[in-house]
Amino acid sequence: MWVLVGALNEQIKVIGGETAEGEEHLPSWAIVGAGGIGITFATMLCESGHNVYLVCRAWQKDALQSEGAFVTGLFGEHHSRPTIVDDVMALPSELDIYAVATKAYDTETVANSFARVIRQSAVVVSLQNGLGNVEALMRALPHCRVLGARIIFGAERIGANMAKVTVCADDVVVAPLGRSDWVEDAKLVASSCNRCGIPCRSDLDIAPWLWAKVLYNSALNPLGALLNMTYGELAEDALTHAAMNAVIEEAFSVASAVGAPLRWRNARDYMEHFYGELVPPTAAHRSSMLQDLEAGRRTEIDALNGAIVRLGKQHGIHTPVNSALTEWVKRSESGEKIDTEQVRARLKAMLNL
Repeated sequence: MWVLVGALNEQIKVIGGETAEGEEHLPSWAIVGAGGIGITFATMLCESGHNVYLVCRAWQKDALQSEGAFVTGLFGEHHSRPTIVDDVMALPSELDIYAVATKAYDTETVANSFARVIRQSAVVVSLQNGLGNVEALMRALPHCRVLGARIIFGAERIGANMAKVTVCADDVVVAPLGRSDWVEDAKLVASSCNRCGIPCRSDLDIAPWLWAKVLYNSALNPLGALLNMTYGELAEDALTHAAMNAVIEEAFSVASAVGAPLRWRNARDYMEHFYGELVPPTAAHRSSMLQDLEAGRRTEIDALNGAIVRLGKQHGIHTPVNSALTEWVKRSESGEKIDTEQVRARLKAMLNL
């Protein structure tokens, strides 16, 4: 059995290697959430030889158990048969890595379930969008080594048991939050992902990467959802380009007030990176928030623009564009039809265009 125990110098890490007896050992995984990201990780990890449990919704269980899980798109064609359960409480208590691939609003529920399932120290990694997920897991699981991941590839669930990888702007980045003694665990997760074909690297601190992803998601997701525009169209349209700039500038003001460790000196430096490197490879992509609204599902707006608004209020920072976008998405979640021309007119007035 592949084992992880307490201190880093006691870990046995033989990812993709061999033991003294010549037997290859790989870490076992549990992945909670069978959306596009969860199915992608579970399918590819399992296909590459890892023992993988996937926690799905009840309506997905039959297809996943009878046919297996599939991935198509940019990462190639993959098929495997992870062990399928529809309840976190059905997971084994001694797996090596427990990953959370749910929406951000489900983090507390999953964390509380993990607290009852995981009996010994294990690696727990958040594969989620937004702020606060890693902190919630750390509070609920003080006996575990919790990591965060910045994921900037897009994977859409196109059936109960299939995901399509549509875009990839950069590697997955895995790192701890303020715990330098857990960096080796991040390397271990990255090695596991790279083995299965998911490009991944580790780093010393996840905070700058999570804030960077919040900047990216907050600028693109709500506008793309409300106006039904691709990321490339948002960047090319003068009004939405200006609106995204305002979202980014407000977020930078908030991040500065809270002492967030951003990787750019100012909003303008980030915008050069955003428009020059991040948007082009994802130009044809449509917001997952749009897919949520079209399906009548709750979105992650509270962990993105909503988090910027909340932190802004706590520190006296005015965030009018993030506030307006959060309000519109929340109204759309409740079933209200939001008129796109009214959205554009209000944005034009707010931005003095």
